[in-house]
Amino acid sequence: MDYSTLYRDLNQVRVPVDRAEFSEVMVIHRMYVRLSDLDVGELVGAERVKRLYVFADVVELVPQTVWFRQIQMPGSVTVIILCRLLQFPTVGSQAETLQLPFMRLQAIVKEQNRSEITAADGMKWGTYIHGNEVQLRSNNSRFDVWAPRSIITSAIHNVLNEPGRLASNTVIARAQGAVTTTRMSAWLSHQGFVLPTVSPTAFSVLPLQSTNVSFTSIPVEVVTDPNILLGMQTTLHIAELVKVCHPSPDIVSAVAEHAIWLSKVLLQVVQNESQLQGTESYNECLALLGRVQSVIKMGRFGSVVPQLQYRMYGSLINQMAQVAQNYDREFKQFKLFIIQNQILGSYLLQQNKAFADRELQMESFHSAVISHRAQELDTAIAKMDRLSLQMEEENRAMEQAEKEMNEGLRRFQNEQVARAIFSVLRAVAMIGLAFVTGGATAPAAVASAGQAVSIAGQAAQALRRVVEILEGLAAVMEVVAAVKELVASLEQVGQIVDAPEMPDMPSEADWSIFVNEIEAVAEGMPTEVSEVPTWKAKCKNVAALGREMSITAVQISELQYHIWVQGLMRDIARSQADRLAAIQPVDLTNYLEMATQMDMRTTRMLIGLLNMLRIQNAALMYEYLLTPMELTAWPLEMDTMANLLIEQENSALLGLIQLGPSSDFTSRHVVKGIPVSLLLDGEDWEFEIPVQRGMSSFPFSWTRVRIRHLEMHFVQEASSGGEIIHQPATQTGTVYILLQGSTIFHDRRRDEVMTFQAADPLNYQYAYRLDTGEATLTNEPSEQFANTFMQMTPFTRWRLRLSASAKENAGLAFPTATAPDSTTEIVITFHVTAIRQIDWRQEVEE
Repeated sequence: MDYSTLYRDLNQVRVPVDRAEFSEVMVIHRMYVRLSDLDVGELVGAERVKRLYVFADVVELVPQTVWFRQIQMPGSVTVIILCRLLQFPTVGSQAETLQLPFMRLQAIVKEQNRSEITAADGMKWGTYIHGNEVQLRSNNSRFDVWAPRSIITSAIHNVLNEPGRLASNTVIARAQGAVTTTRMSAWLSHQGFVLPTVSPTAFSVLPLQSTNVSFTSIPVEVVTDPNILLGMQTTLHIAELVKVCHPSPDIVSAVAEHAIWLSKVLLQVVQNESQLQGTESYNECLALLGRVQSVIKMGRFGSVVPQLQYRMYGSLINQMAQVAQNYDREFKQFKLFIIQNQILGSYLLQQNKAFADRELQMESFHSAVISHRAQELDTAIAKMDRLSLQMEEENRAMEQAEKEMNEGLRRFQNEQVARAIFSVLRAVAMIGLAFVTGGATAPAAVASAGQAVSIAGQAAQALRRVVEILEGLAAVMEVVAAVKELVASLEQVGQIVDAPEMPDMPSEADWSIFVNEIEAVAEGMPTEVSEVPTWKAKCKNVAALGREMSITAVQISELQYHIWVQGLMRDIARSQADRLAAIQPVDLTNYLEMATQMDMRTTRMLIGLLNMLRIQNAALMYEYLLTPMELTAWPLEMDTMANLLIEQENSALLGLIQLGPSSDFTSRHVVKGIPVSLLLDGEDWEFEIPVQRGMSSFPFSWTRVRIRHLEMHFVQEASSGGEIIHQPATQTGTVYILLQGSTIFHDRRRDEVMTFQAADPLNYQYAYRLDTGEATLTNEPSEQFANTFMQMTPFTRWRLRLSASAKENAGLAFPTATAPDSTTEIVITFHVTAIRQIDWRQEVEE
């Protein structure tokens, strides 16, 4: 793979190495690095560099166009190169040589079979080069590293502190069974001798572990070096950006490989270095590991219609954009100065106060995002709490229903089918409650359901697809539970490491199968059991609740994770502001590292803005029935964000023009066959209002149908005239009805049906006097709120109940409903806004 092309526009640090004023510490954090770009022959002032750190996904030894070139790199005390892939060029010599002309090492031969290499200034590592994988040019390649300014001492060879050259010669063979070998040697003038086994050594190049070109774990001192941790921050940051907004699948796949490698490196510290627990570097490794695992395990989230209407996000986005624009303007001036003057350090010192102020603005920026998402999170968790209570009630009711049904079952086949459906419903309940319980019981319940369905055979065949969906949901819930634990405590990072990769959530078709197949199997159960309509309705309720809870749990997980990362970024901004404000000339020893951090901060701010734009975009798509689009853009810069803002405003105008004005309409929908016993128990009755032509109580010529408010009343007389419609009675003379919307719903755009998913679907409350029909509680919003919050469409699955806890329903009874299978009807009057299409077809004369 040509990584130089693949990663061309992926590097976040846009300060060219040859434009920097070199300091004692030089850090290069990129996805792709050519070592020839660090050749001292091309770099002015490279002799000042004492410590060089290169952290990348891919490091190429020599450009393909340069043959037999010996690269000379800076670094007199330490040179550390870490990468996932060390790449030999596809053309040129099979042997690649890297010279370290300023590196000062000392080699001491202790005895016949033992020697020691030490670094200058008491550093543990003089040279450490690690590639998790090596991509060879041919079946056999050689990588030589020379340190020509070394000091050599060996009584065996009559050498005492003489200048010489240390060399590491690594031969890598791709052929099966071949052994990768590394030989250390010392050279004096033109005479050389092999250094005996060196351990430990300050001169380590591709330390060997096995014969399949796989190398040893990176030493903990290297991983936890602040400059290496910063490199991980940089490349992880790139991975997060790519996941959110990069349009190329190839780059997304390549960056995913890098994330997996990062996870392995960090796990070495987290799992094996318990003595570091509580230290700053250990905690940073924990936080990085949590973020890396989330990049690996959590997929791209789909577009979800938010609680607020499109226009309500404008103020916050404009404020965020202004902060980002100010910071970006400062950074552009900073980079322009570097390009024009080829200098960094002195200018950075002058600008530190300005950047410190910008970092404080960034802290406020992250706080604003956290505050906004926290409100959504509170709403989602409150909804989950309500659903959990309902699911627990339904689960207890189903257990009782199972006991009652077992007593009435006659045939073996029916008994097996009953066990299958109750096992499936129990698994649905466990998955629905997984967010609350931590998901511990969900996998076992799903496995048990699969076994019960297999035993039931052909009669329960329809449930097999439901079990498959449940298996996917169990994996989803495992990741959700792991994220929940991670954001609560970094110490729980192991849970997300052990969790599977999150599969895609079920599609709308899958959810239909999920609910309908359970209902279909329930319909086939024996009718001799008492209150059959009630328990069949409860089967539907459990399925519907499981669907709602699963979707809500994933939304909560996404919100929790974003808030957690924003909190980390806010803390970094605060400490960075303190650091910049207190900086002194003596502290300016790592110019590129500071430029890297500033560039990271700029782009992190832009990704926060992009996430908010994505929320607004989802509201925009729903507001004007536009075709859903992915907000993908690269490179992610302030100019790009400005263009996206303009595009969103333009889309809003075009959408408004295309749709035209809406009008107010009223439509009635009668919900029939509601079991009276279900209402008396305070349980839900689920029904659907379809969106398709010929199936809906709403004319198909209505498009963009939105509920303003609704009324609910018990039907007084049957349409056929002969049937009795059972009426409720209460001690208060009033009745309270709750109508709960579903997360997934539909709308119309001309002849096209559009599907949406809500962050938090709406619930409608209504109460009225039974004698007069006069409303005592309405759901008609004030004008202010009508233009603030998202409005639902009627085309979804609804759950209707007479809440037992409502004071209006005290003493609820249906005096005329004496049969156990009695049913009743409720009419819902929808007051909606809609756009009525004009039919321009001309009638043809016969």
